[in-house]
Amino acid sequence: VTAWSRQTKLTDPNEPYLYDTIYQANVALSTSGPDYSGYRFYSNLDENIKSFKADFSRGFKISENLKQEIKVGGFAQTRDREFYTRQLGLTHISYMFKNSLLYLPEDQIFAQQNMGLNIPSEAGYPDSTGFKLSELTKPTDKYSATSKLFAGYLMLDTKYKEWFRVIYGVRFENFFQKVNAERIKGVPLVIERKNLDFLPSINLIFSLNEKQNIRASYSKTVNRPEFRELAP
Repeated sequence: VTAWSRQTKLTDPNEPYLYDTIYQANVALSTSGPDYSGYRFYSNLDENIKSFKADFSRGFKISENLKQEIKVGGFAQTRDREFYTRQLGLTHISYMFKNSLLYLPEDQIFAQQNMGLNIPSEAGYPDSTGFKLSELTKPTDKYSATSKLFAGYLMLDTKYKEWFRVIYGVRFENFFQKVNAERIKGVPLVIERKNLDFLPSINLIFSLNEKQNIRASYSKTVNRPEFRELAP
């Protein structure tokens, strides 16, 4: 990240201080961050997902006008995730920092010769200091998580002649989710969620003709948070 700024109001517009008229890099004095130049962010995510699904259906002809189809199925999924980030930032080493470094072009400002102590200064001044690399990673910058989902459903599809059809059934989901993380001060944080949900649905379809249907439906669904929404 490289962020630049300059003065918009000058003390004396007629004879402005030269460095107030040009852009300079915003490098933090001691603690860097996403809003400062020289900020680096690295992340790594490892996730393994395993799943299994099976569906079965069977149709029956109850009478000349009434047909029935039964569908059953199951689904299983496990997820395991490891996520961590590392944050680094360039800051001033000391009050002897060589301020002219802040006015260098983007492709020169963080060159190797501008890092560390004993940076050559302007004539008549003692040697100055340059940039240093600071570790900004916090305990909250990593987490591990796992989830398990076991689901099954039963669905019935009933057709009466050509003008009426009803599709109805229920799905159940047994869900477990766990996130292991840390708070700002390194205090362990464990979040566990266990849910057993029954999700019914029904659709009534009336066919007026080959091109027009009237449908009435009801269903219940569930939305669960992602790992990243639970982790700090």
